[in-house]
Amino acid sequence: MWVRIENIGEGQHPSERIVVVVAADGSREQLIVDLRTLQNDMMEIGYPVGVSGDKLLVELPQETMQGAWRVWVRKDAVIDKAA
Repeated sequence: MWVRIENIGEGQHPSERIVVVVAADGSREQLIVDLRTLQNDMMEIGYPVGVSGDKLLVELPQETMQGAWRVWVRKDAVIDKAA
């Protein structure tokens, strides 16, 4: 599974990037991730752990700068590339 992200800058190491995941409520969650988890403005995630209407609860590969490991996102922000 993949979630849409905005790549906003380089991390501390050459193999890292700072990205933003836009939550379902419009808030912007920043996190630092390894380049290997990114592809075409998408970040690899596991299968969603929760569903509520048009929202999915996704677990991120790293903790956000605000301390969250899971974020509610809109369903249309998540793509199953295996399908």
